[in-house]
Order: sequence, then C-alpha cells, then structure tokens
Amino acid sequence: MKQHGEIKFIIVSLLLLIVCSCNNKENQDSVKSMNEPSRPMSELEYLVLEKGDTNAYSELDIAYLDYGHGEFFKFAKVMADKYDYTQAYFDVYFQTLKSTQREGTTLSLDSCSIEDRNLAIKYLKMAEKKGHHQAKDEIEELKKEGFIE
Repeated sequence: MKQHGEIKFIIVSLLLLIVCSCNNKENQDSVKSMNEPSRPMSELEYLVLEKGDTNAYSELDIAYLDYGHGEFFKFAKVMADKYDYTQAYFDVYFQTLKSTQREGTTLSLDSCSIEDRNLAIKYLKMAEKKGHHQAKDEIEELKKEGFIE
C-alpha cells in the first residue's frame, strides 16, 4: 500500500509540472517586444500615411526596428514627399541603403543600384538642406568615400 501512495504522489506531481510548464509556455508566447507600439500598427500606419502625424511616425519607426531593413521605406517616403517632414528625408536615405560585405560596415551605398544610390543621395541632400545634422555628417563621410563630389 505504501508503494501505491508513492506512485499516486509521483503521478500528481508530474501532472502539476506539466500544467505549470504549459502555463509558462503561454506566457512566453505573449512576451512583447520593447519596440511594440502602445497603439495598434494599423492606426499608426493610417495616421502617418493619411494625416502626416509626426508622433505616430516616430512610434511606427521604433516599431519597425523589429522588421527587416527597408520595410519602413514607404512610410518615410510618404512623410518626406507628402508632408515635407525633415526626419523622413533622412530616413528615406537610410532605408535605401543595402547590406554590404565591407569590413566594419553593415549598410552602404556601394551595394545599391545606381538608381537607388541617386535616390538615397537626393534625399540625404534634402535632409541636410532642411537642417538635419546627421545628414550633414553623413554627406561629409560620403564625400570622403567618393560617393558625393
């Protein structure tokens, strides 16, 4: 009889472990990224594309850090072209850059097509013209690398 009680204890313990581990799995699946926006993505996308909302743009930009490079391009392009938003001009440049094999560099103009390179430089110059400080620094660097005369 003593052995029968021990077997029951082991079975109950195993069942509790299984139930607890299943609950932990559910909690792990609901872990949020630190880049997840406080508002629904669809709302942010609408506010950016249709209203030119710069706060929504910033929040969406952060959320897109969890996406592939270049996927934020369409939002930056609309904010630059339609709403003349300075940060968006720089973001069009940055989102146009492609992966590179150059040592110490992950994204660069050297991997872009001539068309993409010209687009990127055009938007970078527009960002600089509007007073974007990082654009000015980037242009100086591109001059050293021979991409801009």
